[in-house]
Amino acid sequence: MVQMGVLVPTGDMTVVRRTAQFFLNSFQECLTAQRKEREMATAELGFKKQLTKEEKFEKRKQRLAAIGEDLLAIAADQPFRFPATFTFVVRAFSGFNV
Repeated sequence: MVQMGVLVPTGDMTVVRRTAQFFLNSFQECLTAQRKEREMATAELGFKKQLTKEEKFEKRKQRLAAIGEDLLAIAADQPFRFPATFTFVVRAFSGFNV
């Protein structure tokens, strides 16, 4: 990212690394959970417990709170610089439905 000009190296890159690691770990946890659910679904044909609106809200609130402080620290350092063409690339990719 530094070579692409998106990430400007600052004195303390710990927060950037920690935030990136959080997202990578979250992605890996989602993949692992989906794999387990798929295995259980083939073993037994049941439904997983639905969360209530309050439980969904609390879970989302906890997730956002977990990375909020790191994002504020990153914003203060302003290590990210996105080229003008990056906006068009992101917009093009966001139009794809997976």
